[in-house]
Amino acid sequence: MTSCARVWSISLLIVALWAVSAAGAASSTKEIPDASRAEEWEATVAAAKKEGKVVVYGIPGVDVDKFFKEHFEVAFPGIKVESVPDRDATERIVAERRAGKFIPDVYLGAASSTEFSSLRAQGIFQPLRPLLVLPEVLDESRWFEGKLWFIDKEEKYSLIYAVAVGTLIAVNTNLINPHEITSYTQLVDPRWRGKIVSNDIIRGTSGTGGGLIKFLYLHPSLGPNFLKKLFGEMEVTLSRDMRQMIDWLGQGRFAFALFPAWTDTEKAGRIGLPVAMVNPKRMKEGFPVVSGRRTVMVLNPAPHANAAKVFVNWLLSRAGQAGVERVLTYPSLRIDTPTKSLLPELLVPEKGMEFMFVSLEKYWHLDNEIHQLLKSLKK
Repeated sequence: MTSCARVWSISLLIVALWAVSAAGAASSTKEIPDASRAEEWEATVAAAKKEGKVVVYGIPGVDVDKFFKEHFEVAFPGIKVESVPDRDATERIVAERRAGKFIPDVYLGAASSTEFSSLRAQGIFQPLRPLLVLPEVLDESRWFEGKLWFIDKEEKYSLIYAVAVGTLIAVNTNLINPHEITSYTQLVDPRWRGKIVSNDIIRGTSGTGGGLIKFLYLHPSLGPNFLKKLFGEMEVTLSRDMRQMIDWLGQGRFAFALFPAWTDTEKAGRIGLPVAMVNPKRMKEGFPVVSGRRTVMVLNPAPHANAAKVFVNWLLSRAGQAGVERVLTYPSLRIDTPTKSLLPELLVPEKGMEFMFVSLEKYWHLDNEIHQLLKSLKK
């Protein structure tokens, strides 16, 4: 076969594969993938390989680097991921921009109220939807509740690719059968007065517990009156050390622990302590969903624009999200990944159940309001 014929055959194959992928795309996207669109993607990948790398700031960890190297770099040889793990990446980005340095292309991390709002106002992020080109990414029927989820109200800048069901309650299994806890109202049963320990969310309403308490505050069957009874009348002990909190729970000093770290509870259970999480999906009030640091944003401008585009489309693809679940153990918002069974069942959102996405920007204004309420109860 001649070189020209070989190139023509490869091009036809790419178009055919693109068409197969597009065949499953939902009609709601109103996209009609064709050879020109497939060629556009092929040209983007080729340009990305010339750029040679994509620079990603955000979530730290050995597993993150493994994820990039064993998945993205294998899928797109010639495009390296330069990962800069930094939990305070937003501050770093601002400092670099002030110095006239444009380094990262992509930010993977949390979109918190003050940091995100400030960066968005400065035009540091660019809209994501124009960068999404793969039919399987645009097909919203493949995503939880049939939509792409964004943190921001405009649904433009901070796309959520993975989440977890918020775990609010752990119990001492010698005192309580976790399967018998089916409503949050059971926490205010008088017999548990003085037998509840909680993560000290009165310090503020961010971090573990902070976002989750919004679920209790906003729920029509619970709300401020429930919180007043729980934290004002039940003699709840507050702890700033979540591991100590789980130790106390295992020792039987407390029957309930509120807003514990799921990982701490799970580890304690494995070493024999009588502790277990209450599955939030069994609660009649429904469950909260949190995004944590599992959002993706693209910088404006992105120094390696084509590589950033390839990276984002890959990250949101079925293969990319299967890697998220397999390596990072984050439940993807894609519903067609083959790796859900590898994850703890209680952390994976399920279609058809009542839930509240408490990480969304529309709830950020409640932080101070809830904080002031909790402080008033402890005076």
